[in-house]
Amino acid sequence: MYDSAGQNSRDAQMSAADFCTLSDSVKQVLDQLPPVQQHQTFFSASSHTIFDDCGNDTDDSCSVGMCKNTATEQDICLASPQKSERQTEQNAKAASSSTECRKIIFSEEKLCLLEKVIASGNISFPGSVRVIVAENAVELVAADENVTESEMKLYELTANFSALSLRIPAGVVKLLQSARGQKWLQLQLAGLDAVFRFKDGACPFIVGVDWETSMGAKSRLEKMLLSKTVPFADQHTSFLQSVQWARAVEKFESEYFATVSTEYRKNEIVVEGSNETLADVVGSISMLLKQNGRLQRKITISKEQFDLLLVHKGEIQDKLESELALQQQQHRYTSCSC
Repeated sequence: MYDSAGQNSRDAQMSAADFCTLSDSVKQVLDQLPPVQQHQTFFSASSHTIFDDCGNDTDDSCSVGMCKNTATEQDICLASPQKSERQTEQNAKAASSSTECRKIIFSEEKLCLLEKVIASGNISFPGSVRVIVAENAVELVAADENVTESEMKLYELTANFSALSLRIPAGVVKLLQSARGQKWLQLQLAGLDAVFRFKDGACPFIVGVDWETSMGAKSRLEKMLLSKTVPFADQHTSFLQSVQWARAVEKFESEYFATVSTEYRKNEIVVEGSNETLADVVGSISMLLKQNGRLQRKITISKEQFDLLLVHKGEIQDKLESELALQQQQHRYTSCSC
């Protein structure tokens, strides 16, 4: 019995020694592994190998493995909520970053003014706003929670738009539709949120962001765009149909913001355009008519006066020819300038 007990005591001591040796070996291996892998390896070794070796051994030996195991389970449990929170934040960001696109149809007049207002940057929208002229639409691109706000803001803006008709000469309307006219309008309306519009068969009009702006633009254009007439006699008809006159008209319309037309039935030359240039054009036309006009008058004289004219006929003829030559020289100069 003693030998058997002694043998059992030695076996127990050897088992304890073996256990310590095994623990040291495991510890060395664990020290060389990354932290996560250490937990996983220790969890496996302590839960299965070490705990099984403990068997019915003392409670202290088993509590070490269970403690480590418990700590490992806590680490794993704590990691899951953090990952879940991060995923929730990512999903929230993804949801908030989702956008919606809407296209709203407007009339051509409103669309033209919207394009000018949006380009000027005088009004801001929560998101991007783009005018698509080909589709007569405004495209709104914004976050889901902002796209409705952008749409309402757009409707509020257009609800205040005001259109007023313009009373300007017909020739000026055609002039304003040309490339030169569009540039002139851009310059005159640069500081106003208003645009000029015209449709065939309809009166031209101004569209502004509100009534006050439209009225200001209307008053400005009507004061600046005027019409004047220059009367002419029948004797000027041949001149007004000449190449010299055609070149003069081309010169006027290229150098001045004006149009020149001839009304033969009314014997009037109509000049339409900016009031800043009308005076110069009308003055030049009057000078040309004076230089190219021939007056015919019938006068009654006595026989003595007639005989005196016959005596000085040569001198009178020379004087007329010299004046005619001077006029022709001036005409050639004017033609070259044109």
